[in-house]
Amino acid sequence: MMLSILTATFNRADLIGNLYESLKKQTCKDFEWIVVDDGSLDSTKEIIREYQKLNEISIKYVYKENGGKHSAINIAIEQASKDFCILIDSDDYLLVDSVEKIHKKINAHENINRNFIGYCFRCVLEDGSFLGSDFSNKYYLPKELVSTPTEVMRLALGDMAYVFKTSKLKQVKFPIIYGERFFPELYIWNQLSDVGRIKYFLHIPVCVVNYQADGLSSDFIKLLKGSPIAFYIYYIDMIKREKRIFQKIKYIVRVFQSIYFRLKK
Repeated sequence: MMLSILTATFNRADLIGNLYESLKKQTCKDFEWIVVDDGSLDSTKEIIREYQKLNEISIKYVYKENGGKHSAINIAIEQASKDFCILIDSDDYLLVDSVEKIHKKINAHENINRNFIGYCFRCVLEDGSFLGSDFSNKYYLPKELVSTPTEVMRLALGDMAYVFKTSKLKQVKFPIIYGERFFPELYIWNQLSDVGRIKYFLHIPVCVVNYQADGLSSDFIKLLKGSPIAFYIYYIDMIKREKRIFQKIKYIVRVFQSIYFRLKK
């Protein structure tokens, strides 16, 4: 089993080096790094070209005009050539043994049961604490489970590191909507969970997140205003999946917000 690490980046020349350094230090080197530059105006291209010259890890670099992270992810998936794919943002990085842990867990399960379409691991903050709920010391909660992205979201675990079979990931794409530059990743993860099972490892961290003040996670309303059709599609889908009445109502409110912002554009 080999891994394609996919990174969509925009103007992160000052931070992408942290990710590169973490990839260089991996205890297992069975991976390729695919960087899709979504029209960066800084020195990202030159930096990645220098990394390629060093030939310390396998790197593919693709430059495209700015169209949003989801459009860059689509291209990265097309470029992937290994068995499994994981998305890592350019301002995040991996723990030194992340690739090794992913390999071991997936290989162990694939040797027994190949019915899983994907696997999911945890993210931590830079101080080492789990993002969201910490399940590591709660003996009454499972450390592993088979579930869906929508169901796991109820556990308040924050962003997670999904690893999907490349062959299955290539069968889905983020919708591209003219004039919009964002589409929620959970929409695609849910589509994948409709056709295959996902195994969650709630106690195994692989990714260190480093949220930026100007990052996509920093201003939800701005994202909603900028990509109302994308969020409309996403929330309509979530209404169908959600079982809790209160949460359904919240999603219905979001649908009307999306319509409102679309009419204002």
